[in-house]
Amino acid sequence: RIRYNITETEAVSNEAYQLLKDRKYRESEARYREVLQRIEDPSLVAREGLAPEQLRRLRTVSHYNLACLYSLQNDADRGIEELKLALESGYSNFTHIREDSDLVAVRNHPGFEDLMAQFKK
Repeated sequence: RIRYNITETEAVSNEAYQLLKDRKYRESEARYREVLQRIEDPSLVAREGLAPEQLRRLRTVSHYNLACLYSLQNDADRGIEELKLALESGYSNFTHIREDSDLVAVRNHPGFEDLMAQFKK
């Protein structure tokens, strides 16, 4: 059996993703918020040895998946806010944004095309 050495913060992120896939939205949101709090705690970041690239990925993934979570609940306003935060954090897979079935409500938001244009420059 393969063992993966991941940090506790990464484990929380993985749990959040599984909860999202299981449609346990409230629990998933709480876990993603926990990840975002954890990566802002310098002592925790140092203790876990999280590198800048890991922090960027955790931040980006958390915001992107929160955008999906809100979109799946037809809360396009909160979804687009989280998508903007994901883009500001470095998310750049614009094809996936346009094709991800979890983001239908966000793509139908009146501000979606302007947001895409702002970051696709």
